[in-house]
Amino acid sequence: MSAHVVLLVGLDRETEPSTARELESAGYEVIEAHNLSTVSALLFVHRRVEAVVIDAASDQIAAELAKTVRAIRPGLPLLTAAGTEAHAPADGQAGYRAAAVISTLDGLTGQRDARQMLAA
Repeated sequence: MSAHVVLLVGLDRETEPSTARELESAGYEVIEAHNLSTVSALLFVHRRVEAVVIDAASDQIAAELAKTVRAIRPGLPLLTAAGTEAHAPADGQAGYRAAAVISTLDGLTGQRDARQMLAA
């Protein structure tokens, strides 16, 4: 079974590696982009991309990224992973946010069913 492909858009290179690691450890193939031009090109070229995860510190940047994604691939799921480990407070919110993103992706891609079958 091939991995589900996720486009991770991270403009803050300090948080992105932890987000990419979390997604990869959950079984996703991660393609990374660091600017709008790369996002646009990758969405045209990589038709296997099933969802876009935006890891941007600014709401304005996230909104612009979402607008670009919707213009190129309407209906492609968009998730935000803002506030991941490098920026989250020490109250456990980082792990919760990463888990919430992965759980949502699992539901969208059917990855959760595959994990349950492997565990059985």
